[in-house]
Amino acid sequence: MPFSLIVCFKVVQEYERAVIFRLGRLMQGGAKGPGIFFILPCIDAYARVDLRTRTYDVPPQ
Repeated sequence: MPFSLIVCFKVVQEYERAVIFRLGRLMQGGAKGPGIFFILPCIDAYARVDLRTRTYDVPPQ
C-alpha cells in the first residue's frame, strides 16, 4: 500500500507541463503543472511537455 501511493504522485518542473489522459481521453482542465499532481495507476497516463525554446545552428548558405 505505501509503495502504491508513491507511484500515484508525480512532479513536473517549472519548465514542464503534464498532459493527463484518462482512459485515452484528455482530462478536463488541460495541462497540469508545475508542481505535484495525482494520477490513478492503470487508468491515467501522462505525457511531459517541455516548454523550453530549442535553438539550432543553421549554417549559412
